[in-house]
Amino acid sequence: MKTIVLAARKGGVGKTTLTANLAVLASGYKGPDSEIEDLEVAILTQDPQKGIDMWWNVREKHWPHFIKLNTNLVPVTMLRMLRDKGMKYTFIDTPPGYTRVVESAMRLADLVVIPVQPSMADLWAAFDTVDAAKRIGVDYVLVINKASPGTSIAKEAAEELSQSNHYLWPPVFQRVGNAAAFGRGLATVEHSPFSAASEELFQLWIAVHARLHGKRILGHPRGSVWKGPFTVAEWKRSFTHDG
Repeated sequence: MKTIVLAARKGGVGKTTLTANLAVLASGYKGPDSEIEDLEVAILTQDPQKGIDMWWNVREKHWPHFIKLNTNLVPVTMLRMLRDKGMKYTFIDTPPGYTRVVESAMRLADLVVIPVQPSMADLWAAFDTVDAAKRIGVDYVLVINKASPGTSIAKEAAEELSQSNHYLWPPVFQRVGNAAAFGRGLATVEHSPFSAASEELFQLWIAVHARLHGKRILGHPRGSVWKGPFTVAEWKRSFTHDG
């Protein structure tokens, strides 16, 4: 079983929305005509803001598995139980900040995903989580999230992060479809499967999956060994259009 923790010191960076979307994609959902390939995916939440709780409460489907932790620390026995039940992926949605609660989850992770909005203030705030991951010795990736289409700041942030082999492409843009889907208890690929928003999230899951399994799909597309369905030209154009 692979455990993925979403963590960030700064609130409002989109951890919860990414948790929901990645968990649905990890279940094998590929579109409205596809069948779910794998129900063995779980979401654990430590977040007192209860965003993912509300998403689950309005969701009509009973997958991924959802577990609300009644303790601040993630019990090792809980992860063992999930592994014994055959779970392949467990996603942990953590509260904002770097606390003992977040550290306990990071220590159990195979990968820490750190969403960051494309501004220097947000990048600086992410360094605390990066330092914690380094200190613990867990693999981590930075994901640009909630970027504004049509602005240069997202491109500049991506170019800044591309110097690190811990930057995970592609960036995820702030799109109406993401918020609309989440409010209905859906992942974006379930709500608007043929949108640019769905394509971005699907590509992000491919990159997370590859990282978890030791494949290299990292960094700026120009420096990556993997081009994926997006060409470099398409990636550049994604900074100048909405969808």
